[in-house]
Amino acid sequence: VLDNKEYEQEIIDFENMIRPYNYENYDYVIRAARTVEELVNESSQMNHCVRNYIPKIAHHKSAVFFLREQSEKEKSLVTIEIDPVDKVLLQARRKDNAEPTSEQMSFINEWCTRRMIDNSALTYTV
Repeated sequence: VLDNKEYEQEIIDFENMIRPYNYENYDYVIRAARTVEELVNESSQMNHCVRNYIPKIAHHKSAVFFLREQSEKEKSLVTIEIDPVDKVLLQARRKDNAEPTSEQMSFINEWCTRRMIDNSALTYTV
């Protein structure tokens, strides 16, 4: 984690740039990762490797978003990665890299449509 602190300001600045991609409805919210600490915590809560993406995020080669329920905005549900240059949805993963539920994926697809993100490459069987 200490090695990643060098990226803190870049992560904060990038979040400011991609904040317009945030989206919510009555049930869910999708928002950009704001800090190195949030990415490390997400990785820990979700038991996956998103913390390894910190250098990529700092260099604007990856954008990571968190799907949360409105009622529990600090509880991890789904971690989402997009290519910020081509605006392509690359992955969406729950705890232990499980696929999102059909309800979660429906909201992610709605987000993609509203924010003009290409989700055609992501195929799940839910």
